[in-house]
Amino acid sequence: MKIIRIFNNSVVLVQDANHEEKMVLGKGVGFNSKVNDLLDPNKIEKVFVLETSTKKQVFEKAMKFASAEYVEVTRKIIAQAEDDLGVTFNDSVFIGLLDHISYALQRFSQNDNLKNALIWEIKKFYTKEFQAALTSLDIIEKEEHVRLSEDEAGFIAMHFVNGQQNGSGEKTPMIDAVVIQDILNIIKFHFKMEIDETTFSFSRFIIHMRYLLQRIHHVHGTRNAIENELFEQVCKKYTDTYRCVKKICVYLENKLNVAITDEEILYLMLHINRLTLREKSIAE
Repeated sequence: MKIIRIFNNSVVLVQDANHEEKMVLGKGVGFNSKVNDLLDPNKIEKVFVLETSTKKQVFEKAMKFASAEYVEVTRKIIAQAEDDLGVTFNDSVFIGLLDHISYALQRFSQNDNLKNALIWEIKKFYTKEFQAALTSLDIIEKEEHVRLSEDEAGFIAMHFVNGQQNGSGEKTPMIDAVVIQDILNIIKFHFKMEIDETTFSFSRFIIHMRYLLQRIHHVHGTRNAIENELFEQVCKKYTDTYRCVKKICVYLENKLNVAITDEEILYLMLHINRLTLREKSIAE
């Protein structure tokens, strides 16, 4: 790949063998380099494909106004978070996170602390991403000598969550956090019980709910029905759980404007039944 523009030591614009332009991120990737030099492949950490002129303009505008030190901080945060979470983020993360960190540090210098209204939901439902975001605060503190609040860790965590959403809207994870909390409230109210949120059983239930919501958001037209006999057997066996799930379905249909399939009802029933049985056994 040939370098066609150098933004700073960590970011360059390149052209590959097919004459496609890409943004490359990496430690020292632009250091001592010149336009038309061949890029050292050993320095590449991330490659952002600029499929459209709009995407290219967004990248170039962001790099024009971002300080080189904030770019480097963002690069380190992304590299560490991908390692911590065992994922590869999509192309949208770098610009969004760079913009957020720049703004957060600017607000900090003005003593303007932004409260995160969903901080508790983020801690609860996106535990791994939040822990990775706390490590991000450590990186920022080491590089910029300021300690940002847990509220900022919550915002950063949602960038990590969004970075794992292939092509989905940025607001979806925020909506999901609220929806899962509402589902829990319906379960607690229906069964008149409290749920221990520190257990592995609870964490597993949250993972299943996140999977269900991803399916509802992204699977269109292929959410197949199941065998009526199996569905009817489970409904008869767990009648109280079925009544609870029907309440949840009404809520989801109104909140997300979707129709919940029998397969998804069955999925909800099995996992809610598993969760509530455990809570009942502990209470007894």
